[in-house]
Amino acid sequence: MSTSALHERLKTVVGKTTFRALGQATNHNPETVRRYMSGQAPSVEFLASMISAYSVNADWLMTGRGPKDRSEVRSAALSQADPTN
Repeated sequence: MSTSALHERLKTVVGKTTFRALGQATNHNPETVRRYMSGQAPSVEFLASMISAYSVNADWLMTGRGPKDRSEVRSAALSQADPTN
C-alpha cells in the first residue's frame, strides 16, 4: 500500500509509538492500527480517537492546514483575523 499525505501526518503525530501502544491510546486492535499506519484508509473512529488521544487539530490532520496542535488553533486564528471587520 502506498502512503498518502494523511498517513504521513499520522506518522508525524505518533512518532516511534508502537502499534500496541497506539492501539491502547485509541482503543483499537494493534493489527488494525498497523494496517491504518501502513497505508490502509483509516476509519473515522480511528481518526477521531487519534485527534482526542494526541490533542491534534482535526483540520491539520485531515488537510494539512493550520497548526498541528489543537492548543494552538485559537492563537493562529486570532493572528490571522482582520480587526477592521
